[in-house]
Amino acid sequence: MVNTSKLEGRIRECGYTMAFVATQLGISRQAFRLKRSGKRQFTGYEIKVLSDLLHIDSIEEMKDFLGKGGPVAGAVRARRPGKPMNSVSLRELRA
Repeated sequence: MVNTSKLEGRIRECGYTMAFVATQLGISRQAFRLKRSGKRQFTGYEIKVLSDLLHIDSIEEMKDFLGKGGPVAGAVRARRPGKPMNSVSLRELRA
């Protein structure tokens, strides 16, 4: 379950608007709202972008924002254009 208040607080703390973050994720503001509310899951790519924008360096810290289950549980499922899904860490996603 997404910790909405913590995620939105970190976004504001970094000086971003929800609309800006949605644009950086490549999704609409409505889609971002659904993901923040837990009605849709973040993809591996979106988790990577969020970790870069919000200066989150570890999977454990990301779990505090996006929950213990779902796409951040132990490893991240990253979808890269033209490549199959791979299980990788946040550090590997940044490479």
